[in-house]
Amino acid sequence: MNSGLTKIGQGGACERIIYIDYLKALGLFLVILAHVDCPPIIVQIRSFDVPLLVFLSGYLASKSHREIKYFDYLKKRILRLAVPTWIFLIIFFIIQTVAYTKPSFKDVILAITFQRDASMVGMVWVIWVYLVCAFSIPFVSRIGYNKRSILLITLLYVLFEILCCFTDIEANRALYITVLTIIPWGAVTFIGFNFGKISSQGKRLFVLVLTGVFVILAVYYASLNCSFVLTTEYKYPARAYYLCFAMPIVFILMSVFSSINLKRNRVIEFISGASLWIYLWHILALYFVKSIIENDELWLIQYIIILLISICITYVQNRVVLQLMKYRRMKFLKVFLG
Repeated sequence: MNSGLTKIGQGGACERIIYIDYLKALGLFLVILAHVDCPPIIVQIRSFDVPLLVFLSGYLASKSHREIKYFDYLKKRILRLAVPTWIFLIIFFIIQTVAYTKPSFKDVILAITFQRDASMVGMVWVIWVYLVCAFSIPFVSRIGYNKRSILLITLLYVLFEILCCFTDIEANRALYITVLTIIPWGAVTFIGFNFGKISSQGKRLFVLVLTGVFVILAVYYASLNCSFVLTTEYKYPARAYYLCFAMPIVFILMSVFSSINLKRNRVIEFISGASLWIYLWHILALYFVKSIIENDELWLIQYIIILLISICITYVQNRVVLQLMKYRRMKFLKVFLG
């Protein structure tokens, strides 16, 4: 999860993109909302959350990415995303063992490889999506934004959709976590990375076409099921029905937020910059709150408390780490700041 900072200019000075901080905070809040039992209408409305965050990751990468050796880049992203998650998982499993039950060896393996079916910590699947998208940035940067690259990405996604429609390819775990993750989320990354190069007319056309596809698919799936089908039903892997709902909203939000004169806000900046650890701590907070407030009809109260706990823990963590780094040169502590 990238921060809202980007390097621009020959001097390499860091300038904050204020509206990106707000959008990142919004995306984070909506992702966490997905893990309480809110009503279906809210589940549907908020289902653009992960596409928004992946899009923003690509957009920020376009501002800060430099041509570096591929494996150096991979190392940097693993340290930024995977290592903090592994540290959190160790903490989580210790607490789980003491307070509940010892995790199975299978659950541990699934968790550290960021699998969605990793029992109590399946929510770390989004880390794998971020890693895949981060790994695709050098490729996305290299192919550029032109008719050939657009055609290539489009054909790959159409092929992906055909395979999902007419085969059970998603049942193969190896293909699911590689090809079926890289293609749809890589396409979102490609769009985010090149968003600034798309003309205003192109953006409007994109919104209209994808909205049209979404409406057609919504009517089709509703006719088969005799009721509206939530787009989240087509989230694993990220199918056209899911993304055609989400991406027009992402484009509209980018247009609206970038045109508003938003003021810098220290709380929003903190949430944006520390979004990874807030997300990780919310997993632990989720189980704690649900064990205290067992009535899922009180989902809004659960949600607010989970948010407050995860943000407060992350804030205290950052303050402690910054103090330690002030007096001791321990660079590895940076993994606790993201």
